[in-house]
Amino acid sequence: MPDRGSFVLRSFRPFGALGLALGLLAAPACSKKDAGTSTPLEAAPPALAATEAADVAMLCSGEERRRWELVDDAGAVLATTQGVCRPADPEDPAPYVAISQLSSEGVPRYEYRLWLDPQGRPVEAQLREPSSTRYYSWSEATLIETHLGDVRTQTADEDDPLTWVVPSHALFVRELMLRLGVGQRGELLEQRSYAPDRDRISQLELRPVRAGDAAELALGAGKFELHGNTRLAELRVSGFVDDGGRQVYRGVEAPAALEELLPEVPRPSYRLAADLEVRAVDIPALGEAPKLGAELVLAADGGTAARPGVLFLSGTGPQDRLGFVAGGALDVGSHEIHDGLARAGFAVLRFDERGVGESEIGEDPTPGFDASVEDARRALAALAARPEVDAQRIVVIGHGEGALVASMLGQGSQRLGKKKIKAKVRALVLLAAPGRNIRELVYDEIRRSLIGRDPTTVEAAVGEARRVHEAALADKELPASAEPLREWMQEVFVIDPAAELRKVTVPVYALHGDKDFQVHPVRDFELVALALREGKSGKASKAERRPGLDHLFKPEAGESHAGHYRDLSRHVDPAVVQDIATWLGAVLAGS
Repeated sequence: MPDRGSFVLRSFRPFGALGLALGLLAAPACSKKDAGTSTPLEAAPPALAATEAADVAMLCSGEERRRWELVDDAGAVLATTQGVCRPADPEDPAPYVAISQLSSEGVPRYEYRLWLDPQGRPVEAQLREPSSTRYYSWSEATLIETHLGDVRTQTADEDDPLTWVVPSHALFVRELMLRLGVGQRGELLEQRSYAPDRDRISQLELRPVRAGDAAELALGAGKFELHGNTRLAELRVSGFVDDGGRQVYRGVEAPAALEELLPEVPRPSYRLAADLEVRAVDIPALGEAPKLGAELVLAADGGTAARPGVLFLSGTGPQDRLGFVAGGALDVGSHEIHDGLARAGFAVLRFDERGVGESEIGEDPTPGFDASVEDARRALAALAARPEVDAQRIVVIGHGEGALVASMLGQGSQRLGKKKIKAKVRALVLLAAPGRNIRELVYDEIRRSLIGRDPTTVEAAVGEARRVHEAALADKELPASAEPLREWMQEVFVIDPAAELRKVTVPVYALHGDKDFQVHPVRDFELVALALREGKSGKASKAERRPGLDHLFKPEAGESHAGHYRDLSRHVDPAVVQDIATWLGAVLAGS
């Protein structure tokens, strides 16, 4: 059998509060014995850890692929982990790539890309996951992690080795570290690593030993199986067994090419659930207003009777019918509300905004706020005309700026041109509705984005925004970047949202998240609640502030900011959807 060496765990110590050891520890070997007589060695061979390590050029003299399988007690494959080492190439500057993929999934669990300097030290890395990407950089002994706008640093003690980032199952990265002799200290390799998925730093002492050194094989919680024991540079990890002798990882033949890699910027995706169905709806063009693509989502087993209809109006910025923001890694989560209400017995109309998805852009590429209101009225008419919908039981739900539009559709009968829309709006649900003029929300966002800067800088930025807004309202010259928003500013900045809400004549359910940084959870919420008490919407109306939820009504454990919106693993709080359905059911039953 081939020569083998082993890495044995000698000791570990946790780092700070993060502490416990990683599961990838040390290694067994086949005994190398002469079947006949034994010949004493003239001199003991040098410790493997002290032998020649690979340099960066030796790691990737030619492309090399590696692959292992994670197996259960019965030998069934649970996951694969693999890697590729490529010579430096300007078109593919990251020569070291590791991928972990669960066998039951069609996409990798992660892709880890690593850059080393000529001395074999890490300088940059990316951990690409389906929901977000983490970025790493090293400055002296400090590891810097940037994730969704949050920055964390971890600095090693003066005597500690450099911290490498090694995700779970990243045997390929561990193999690179072994071959490079990372942490070489005489007969030991002292390796310090951070596992992002566990949020743990571990510091390991690994002793590479030659075949037959049984005393060293008895230690540790597990052992790497290694091929080649002449020197570190030639080592390859062929497997891993636990301290009970069970095979955990086994090396297998690498594929001709790696599986499809994850993108650096993840994209949201949507799959229609089996218990739902969608039916295409066209919102026809009217005058200069373009045709809009839309669909009706319903429960698949809802029968043939007409159902109450829901028109959903999204917030500021170009979004498609699902709540995906064009060209970005942002899922507002609107589809989760649509689908939940469809399951509750509603027929929900969702549509692509102008210039997005299947909607045409129209003759005016920079439409204003009034165009959004007219698009909502056209969508309302299209919804009421559907045979699946009871036109006398229509609900309008609006989010953010869409909540302001919704309040205008709840003020009595609506018209398209000279024609009355044959729809009876029975209730409104307003999600993160502004209570103040939207100009004030813009200034709040500017201040929030500049937290930590000196007050003079902050107020200068707010002052510049005020000057742009005043110039737009006065129809004066604007900076080129603001010109596309001229019409929108001229139309929306003259509206008092609270005054519009007082005109609403149907019951209103207003919901705000108390972690919202875009629509203030106190100033705006209190104005909305007051407008409902003083207005015409009636006793069934109510306003609620939900703890721990952000502007998207997704749970927020820390401080909300725009970077967290790009985390595709976060979802709308199901309790919000359920409470909306319950309230609507009660209101419609009593109307």
